[in-house]
Amino acid sequence: MNGQAARSLGFLLLGEQSLLVRCAERLLEQGHRIDGIVSEDRRIREWATRLGLPCHARFEALQAEPPAGGFDYLLKVRVRDMAAY
Repeated sequence: MNGQAARSLGFLLLGEQSLLVRCAERLLEQGHRIDGIVSEDRRIREWATRLGLPCHARFEALQAEPPAGGFDYLLKVRVRDMAAY
């Protein structure tokens, strides 16, 4: 395939770190949709808003305003502290 997904999938992403942004960018490059982002990090929400992506500060806000078309996958993106191992 030429970098485009065989079928466009929709993702709801949760996270607080820049890795969430990198994952979202990669999904978009592959032709997928970002149906929503949930992050308490103001910088991530500002980034999502600039791209026109629906975003919320809290997961509970999705109950009042769920993604219009739903989503295929929910991903919680986080960096695990490897020092604990």
